[in-house]
Amino acid sequence: VQDSETQALVHFKVSEFSAMMGELKQASDGVRKALWVSQFLNYEKMQLECTELSVCVFTFLGSLGRAKKMLHNVVAAMPVSSPNYLILALFARASLFVGDFGCAEMALERIGRFEAGTFEKNFDACVTKLLKSEMPETLLALALLLVRKYEKRDLATAAAIRGTELLHSTNLNDLPLASFHTAAFLLTAFAECLAGVPLKRKRNQARKTHRLSFSQIAPYDESSITPSSRQIRRNARKHLKQVVSLLWRYAQVYRPCKAHYTYCVGLHRKILNGKTDVKTFLAAAELAETAQTRYIRALGLFEAGLADPAYLNNAKHAFRDCMEPRSKPEGKGPLGSDAPYELKLLEEEDLL
Repeated sequence: VQDSETQALVHFKVSEFSAMMGELKQASDGVRKALWVSQFLNYEKMQLECTELSVCVFTFLGSLGRAKKMLHNVVAAMPVSSPNYLILALFARASLFVGDFGCAEMALERIGRFEAGTFEKNFDACVTKLLKSEMPETLLALALLLVRKYEKRDLATAAAIRGTELLHSTNLNDLPLASFHTAAFLLTAFAECLAGVPLKRKRNQARKTHRLSFSQIAPYDESSITPSSRQIRRNARKHLKQVVSLLWRYAQVYRPCKAHYTYCVGLHRKILNGKTDVKTFLAAAELAETAQTRYIRALGLFEAGLADPAYLNNAKHAFRDCMEPRSKPEGKGPLGSDAPYELKLLEEEDLL
């Protein structure tokens, strides 16, 4: 048994190194072997680490449906009385990447120890409790759900701020690869909440801003939240800088992070200036094509296409490349359940 555990650990470490170097196919194959051995041995700690790494690699590869399916299977086998909150948060995030709000809510309800359907029945109670989570992964999923389904931008921004605070309170000195996407998609959450709301002020308008503590946000009141939207957006600017700085460190060390970092730089500029830097998003798409990080290539083309519709058709094809072959519709058929959220938006809005 000891030899088998060592074998699983070796597979895992080799896979982790492959992922860091951008050899994503090798990383995917290796971590699958490590996961199989750890499951066979019922080696729970290794199973969790392998699952985290698998999700990370699938996200780099743009295999969003595979990540969700794998996490769904893990969640389905999870004891109701003793759930793994990190896995549930990752499942919620993976579900949101493909626009499955129902699964995302189910996972968040389990994290909050609520009955199924509580989001619909008692939205305030769910949000109030989940905003007090101590896990940045949970706050990220909550932020994306609030802005994408409920269009509660201020609440979503508050969740993203809280998630960023928690992320920076953890020890990230060794830059764990599994934490990269949490940081990167926190910036996405900020962008979806604040894009189009310029945060960059002229020098003669600059004012001293006070740090927004979480105690000022919770408890959430049905009629309004404190502080004001303007204060939340001011505080978001500081947190945006922290996230971008952290992502820069990742990009200096890990090859597959460079394209996503460049994409996030474009988002950061869009939030601050209220304008889209098409060149930055196209540069991210080009880097992603070289690194074979398909989802980031699609996102870069998508953002460029929102400013210049000439790129939208390329974005649509790039998003379809993220889908499993068997779920890709022929012609103009209906999209499969694993289609990226952004592609579903394009189809719904008929932007093409």
